[in-house]
Amino acid sequence: MVDKMRKFYLTDFPLNQLRIRIKDKFRIDFFETFKSEIENSPELLKVVGCNRANISDWKCGTLSMPLETIVKISNTLENCGHKELCVENLKKHLIYIKSKHGQDRYAILNPKIPLVEDWRLVRLVAHLIGDGYGGYYDMEKNCIKRTNYCNTNRQVLDKFIECLSAFGDVKFYSWHDKELFLPSSIIYILNHIYNIDFHSDKANVPTYFFNLDKNLLFHFLAAFVDDEGALRENDCRIMLANERLTRELNSLFCQVGFEVSEVKSSYEKYWYFTIRDIEKIKKLPIAHTEKLDLIKFSLGRSKEWKQKGITKNKILKFLSSRSYNAYELSRLLGISSQTVRRHMRQLLKNNKVNYTSIKGIKHWSIKEV
Repeated sequence: MVDKMRKFYLTDFPLNQLRIRIKDKFRIDFFETFKSEIENSPELLKVVGCNRANISDWKCGTLSMPLETIVKISNTLENCGHKELCVENLKKHLIYIKSKHGQDRYAILNPKIPLVEDWRLVRLVAHLIGDGYGGYYDMEKNCIKRTNYCNTNRQVLDKFIECLSAFGDVKFYSWHDKELFLPSSIIYILNHIYNIDFHSDKANVPTYFFNLDKNLLFHFLAAFVDDEGALRENDCRIMLANERLTRELNSLFCQVGFEVSEVKSSYEKYWYFTIRDIEKIKKLPIAHTEKLDLIKFSLGRSKEWKQKGITKNKILKFLSSRSYNAYELSRLLGISSQTVRRHMRQLLKNNKVNYTSIKGIKHWSIKEV
């Protein structure tokens, strides 16, 4: 396991896919100095891949600038003795980073450089693999479009927004309080540093994550439970349409000490495995409130009522007022739905209850004599 969090600098980003804007004073000094250098050495324009018109436009600050070219100019100026205009200083004066075809309103303002591989970043990667969408590739414009993340649980969405702060002040669009449209620059950066695809059928766990600190791995796995975990009363099932990703997640849960089943196939379309210990799942920093409630309920279920007939009598007492389904009764009784159903089968056999099926769910009531 790696204890130290990695850091990613400006030159670690996909330079040819990003554009930036720079604060006024540094930008003017930067291009004035470069103009002076090209007066003596015009060939520098070919080295950095731009022309004099570009330099004049960028100096004015009305246009965003290609990061790849700006880094080349910065390195050239540093080699010419202008250490104060190096890339290390450049990062301190960035207004925003965006993708080369992205709109200014979808940008990373006040970008945090270096980008630190903390819990927010690893959780963000998991969410984008889980319930995220890496966008579609626009062949005409040669760019990624419509990157988004979707979850109906408000607390999970809030946690995702908190994770975005790893990059800086990220501008996004919220749709119906359940879907967030993101700057494609985030996908470009994460694709580049982790070498993964965020489309669900092609995604995989970044190789380096198998060496992450246990605390960071817990955040990564918790995000998957938030998105893809089907919490039941005694366990949690992870089911995906991506076999490789399912097997990698299974290995990670094993690696951090969880008891899991083997990966199995469902109609050769989905792959799944079960995390058996609900007590250990509680240790994950899960954000999903409904799943947390179910975990709390499962751990707090009554283990009393061992005396024969007590549970059935309590069920009949509840049913005397109105009808209930097995899940509702399990909450009232503090036992599992599976146990309730077993009691209901016995009561049905003894002619004490009957049921009506509503949308496939049995609603039980006392049988009238």
